[in-house]
Amino acid sequence: MGQNPFQATSMLIAFLVATVFAATAYGGKADDLYKRAAAFYTDGKYAEALKSAKEALIEVEKEYDSDSIKLPQPLTLLSGVYQKLGNWTEAAEVLERLRSIQEAVLGPRSTKVATTISTLIAIYEKQGDTQKASQLNQLASARWGKRDAGDPDAREPTSQGSDAVVQAGPLWEKWNRLAGTPNYIKIAALIKDYHSKHSYLKDDFFVCSDMAIEVWNIIKTSGINARLMVGNTERDIVKYKSDLEYISEMNHVWVMAEVMPSDWIPVEATAGIIIHPKIPSFELYNKGTVFETPKRFKEFSESRTALFQVCKEANVMVDEYNKVYAGKPLTMDGMERTGRAKQKIEDCKNLEKVVLAHLGK
Repeated sequence: MGQNPFQATSMLIAFLVATVFAATAYGGKADDLYKRAAAFYTDGKYAEALKSAKEALIEVEKEYDSDSIKLPQPLTLLSGVYQKLGNWTEAAEVLERLRSIQEAVLGPRSTKVATTISTLIAIYEKQGDTQKASQLNQLASARWGKRDAGDPDAREPTSQGSDAVVQAGPLWEKWNRLAGTPNYIKIAALIKDYHSKHSYLKDDFFVCSDMAIEVWNIIKTSGINARLMVGNTERDIVKYKSDLEYISEMNHVWVMAEVMPSDWIPVEATAGIIIHPKIPSFELYNKGTVFETPKRFKEFSESRTALFQVCKEANVMVDEYNKVYAGKPLTMDGMERTGRAKQKIEDCKNLEKVVLAHLGK
């Protein structure tokens, strides 16, 4: 009987395939329709995108509750299509539903809620509905600080009201000081202007990274030092013992801007806001891997993508070998497949080293 050279399949391969290449969010018809709608949207075929986006939403609703966390992706895409078509009323209706789901599932102070509210404000302003826009502005101010948070009036109280205990201390004193600086005020205006002209349509690592790079360029061009930070704003992955867990769980990119020497603030490109200490994920926005330039980040991102792909291919080859050849007399074909699989595993390990080198490991 032939020996199985892959009995102890690389933990690297097994882990990456399990965490990164999980099944699609919906599967079946819903997934196909969503991808088709997204492709139409990207190609500027908005009428076709609208039809597919509506159909995708219907399919997802058949499988999940009307307030399921599975609905935000098709709702966000559908609203984006309506916006491109200039159907502002329909776009707002979809976003209001999205906001309701996000607040119930993620909590009212989630940055995803902030993104949705910011987009709603822009839509209501386009419609001339100043009352709704003003109401949402007031809500955003209460939750995250004013949208143009550089305004000194937007700074949080430190000695009065029910929040006094929570907001007292060195962090708040420092933040109140930073919020009055010219750089902070300039960044707030820049990010507000950027967000008014851009929509974040998909909860996607590549989309948020493109937007973060654009904002990085805008801030740098204005004369303010900036960096890109990569991490996870939903849970603390810095605590993970495994480097592989850490890189696999990275799912977001944002900007860190230096408002004063050695004082950096997180800037969320997709929501068009400065991340304020009042936001629950504030601490997570100050953790992650820093890249000084988009070039360095892109090199890391491309290596990371290649790592996932090559390790996935290695896993497929190992599985195929185990199904066809394991426990049987070794043939010439089996030997050739063994050689190719071993080389693919080696490629996977080498790419791991490249990715970790970008992280300074």
